[in-house]
Amino acid sequence: MNPIVREQQNNRTISALVLLMLYVLCHPAISMGAVQGFQQVPSNSTVIPGWVYLLGGLMLLAIISLWAFSRKRQQKKDQIISKQAALLKQQEEELNEMKIFKRSVMKLIAHDLKKPLDVIIGMSENYRLKKSGLVMRSVMSNILDIERMKQAELKPVFQVIQLSALVEGIQQYLEPILKTNKQHVEISIAEELQVKGDPFLLFRTLENLLSEVAEYSPSGSVIKIQATRTGRTAGITIRSNLKGTSKKQLNAIIENTDTAGDTGSSDSSLELGLSYCKRALHLHERDISLESTEEGETVLRFSLPVNEELSNDAKPIETQQPVLCQ
Repeated sequence: MNPIVREQQNNRTISALVLLMLYVLCHPAISMGAVQGFQQVPSNSTVIPGWVYLLGGLMLLAIISLWAFSRKRQQKKDQIISKQAALLKQQEEELNEMKIFKRSVMKLIAHDLKKPLDVIIGMSENYRLKKSGLVMRSVMSNILDIERMKQAELKPVFQVIQLSALVEGIQQYLEPILKTNKQHVEISIAEELQVKGDPFLLFRTLENLLSEVAEYSPSGSVIKIQATRTGRTAGITIRSNLKGTSKKQLNAIIENTDTAGDTGSSDSSLELGLSYCKRALHLHERDISLESTEEGETVLRFSLPVNEELSNDAKPIETQQPVLCQ
């Protein structure tokens, strides 16, 4: 209740009690009762003894005293609550300022590191150095893009995409990671299969999935990417034998996209990557799931809408490094 309204109600209640006490004490019968004092009043008399009125007055006085004490106590509680509310509001404002500062710093760092990373990735002939540049670039892009998704600033632009060409472009883009890990990618996608989606978001989604699977798969392993059409949907799967992380951990990361990357755990890059993938697929009204096979493989699975009519305007995203979001 509003403190002002409560104060007004308390004042009205106390005023009513005071008036009632004055009425009782000033009743005409009190004069007769006062003369008789505390003498025994005959049973046939209609005069009310004075001590009854005195007792009633004392009771009302006690009630008013208790009410005043309760009122004062409530006022102290209200003051404490008001101070706590003001403190919480101040802390909330400081937290919002810190979040804004954090976003500004991340954007500044990403902008300043963009060109050096491009030089490292483009000019270095050392696959390990290129791999480090790709991983760092992907983490920075994920941080910025996830923030834009939270602010509803990143919206999909749907196009017809040739899926096989898109996946082959991602494989070529991640070649430094795959070669460093001595891994091989098997692609099983019909050349004529076309899907509808945002080329940039899908490129980054598959890039994140393939790079994270490569990171947590044994050296020399085979990563399988398959796409199967069922009606109007293309089911896409990525299979591998993951190491260093369990299905339970991956499921927890996929389910908790809102806090991904904020836990400070050693798997923060994995959390960010999977969080980006789930958010990007949500923009396509799709989701990602995880399952295990009897052979011990881990399968990441999602789907995309199929383009019903074959189109010559299918636009696989270019295989060059995707632009880092500003």
